Amino acid sequence: FRSDHYNFARKGVPVLFFFNGTHDDYHGRDDEPNRIDHDKAARIAKLIFYLGVDIGNALNPPEWNPESYRQIVLGR
Repeated sequence: FRSDHYNFARKGVPVLFFFNGTHDDYHGRDDEPNRIDHDKAARIAKLIFYLGVDIGNALNPPEWNPESYRQIVLGR
């Protein structure tokens, strides 16, 4: 699955991709804002925030998982 994160990963920039799935109208003509699960979006935003805090306060930066890199960039 490619999205905006792909070109960063391809250049060696570690990425995280948060995705909550699709529905029948996803990116279609009937995809309307009322389909947004705001409570779920808020939970994901909190997760991302606290993950950023943990990474920012870590003694060592995160490292690439070589297998994940292959899956993201090479599709294998």
